[in-house]
Amino acid sequence: LEELRKTTREFDKPLAGELLQPLSTEAKKRWKRARRGRSESIFILANDSSWVVVRLDKQLLMRSDAYARDHGMTREELIQRSLRSALAFGD
Repeated sequence: LEELRKTTREFDKPLAGELLQPLSTEAKKRWKRARRGRSESIFILANDSSWVVVRLDKQLLMRSDAYARDHGMTREELIQRSLRSALAFGD
């Protein structure tokens, strides 16, 4: 325990202002992603054997799975119908 205290003693004092700097653009992106919280990934194998990865909020995924189940669809069918609908009425 004493060794730990000795090793981490430098972190007991406040940071000097000159050591702080604004986040870089990349660091800002990482920070925003981290603040959004967990998301779930869906991996979709397309007919031509290419993979599509979609990241969804866990709550959205749960709601979409429930909707698909209640309407007698699979998750894949719901995603296909939703994309077709969005593309048909998007313009």
